[in-house]
Amino acid sequence: MLGGRPRAALALMLTLAAPVAASNLHGPAMLIAVISVANDWTRDGVLSIPGLHLVIYAACWMVSAITGAVGVIRSGGAPRALHLLGMVGYWMMWMFASPRALWQFFFAPHRWDKTSHTPRTGRAAP
Repeated sequence: MLGGRPRAALALMLTLAAPVAASNLHGPAMLIAVISVANDWTRDGVLSIPGLHLVIYAACWMVSAITGAVGVIRSGGAPRALHLLGMVGYWMMWMFASPRALWQFFFAPHRWDKTSHTPRTGRAAP
């Protein structure tokens, strides 16, 4: 597919592989951070993590929450607290589903597990 074309392989890596890797590593990194803060606090009731580090971490999460809210607004919805505060849990749960999705991507590319949803209006599906 990309034989002998290193620039094309690099472009594919930067546009597809890097974001997929980042999104799949975000959940475990978030879980490690939450466990580390909880463990640090429960030891003596005082956080030994520098305050600036927590501020930077919270600021990055807030930027993500704001971009999520902008996306909801652009799609015609109204952002809710669960959308913004629930992202942390969503990212952590993602790490359980992503190995299966990656396996299907490589070994069963024409099969994709989807959740069946009932429309919010109208009759329920039988």
